[in-house]
Amino acid sequence: MNTQNNIIRIFFATSILVVSTAKASEVDSFNDYKEFISNHGQSKTIALSDRFGSQWKQVSNYLGKDMMWLKTSDTSISALSQQSRSVKLVNFNDPVGASYSVNLDSCTQSATVAVKSQSMTTLATTFDSVVRVDFDGFCNDAGLISAWFSQDAGLIKWSEQTIAGVVDYELEYAKLAGMNYPAYEGIEVSANFPAETVMLNEVDSVEAYITLTNQTSEPVELTFNSGQLFDIYIYDRNDQLVQQWSKGRMFTQAFQTITLEPGQKKRFGDSIELKDLEGNQLDIGSYKLKIQVKTSTKASDQLFQLIPFEAEGQLNLDSMMSHY
Repeated sequence: MNTQNNIIRIFFATSILVVSTAKASEVDSFNDYKEFISNHGQSKTIALSDRFGSQWKQVSNYLGKDMMWLKTSDTSISALSQQSRSVKLVNFNDPVGASYSVNLDSCTQSATVAVKSQSMTTLATTFDSVVRVDFDGFCNDAGLISAWFSQDAGLIKWSEQTIAGVVDYELEYAKLAGMNYPAYEGIEVSANFPAETVMLNEVDSVEAYITLTNQTSEPVELTFNSGQLFDIYIYDRNDQLVQQWSKGRMFTQAFQTITLEPGQKKRFGDSIELKDLEGNQLDIGSYKLKIQVKTSTKASDQLFQLIPFEAEGQLNLDSMMSHY
């Protein structure tokens, strides 16, 4: 089964870089990893789900939508409207005040370029050449309010109206054009997840692996409180836990330490059944697959500190139609 390999996080230092490198051929290629977190602690991962031709890409969680078809160029991002027409979400060459008819849903009918060429700092890093687009529609308690786009990185933040009030989603982690954000030094974390839709009538489990690489010049100790080195979780679209790798397993309670020498790698992971906690097969649909190393770390010259080494990816489940 094909897997996708994402460099997720690099830890220890706390410096923030300003993105000012030459942009790729597209504003947002959707081939990289992007994770957003809301002001209420909810997370959404933007991931490529499907392609149509050489231009159109189906992406999950973009602007909070379950799925959206998008087309990108070096200066613009377009989407498919409710009527399956190509509409602009942003064009970096358009002036402030430029308006677009987007018709994404009844609550998001139009978009207007509100602010251009501003610098904006997210949880991931600081971006230059940012454009804010404001949305309008026919709903008072639902719909998009604003979105912030960087010409280097594409979507970096959006706000939406809900019955509970305004919810902001901000870019927290990303791998963009081969660079990791936040741009920390220390332990590099890469993860392997299923890259394609998994057919439930063909397989009954999927693999998830996470690799830690010591990028420092000093040994790094990984300390475990028990014999459990990692855990794997599956969450449904409502962020409810539906399966956990460690459920029903027994682990020794002895402490153990693994030392990563400079440049050394250590891989953790296993397969996890595509069943819920009661043993029933999962339904078709989209899930979140998460793997976490159950450790804390200390470098040889640092005090003991807790650092969560974890990664998340999207898991799409379907069932192959039988043909007779």
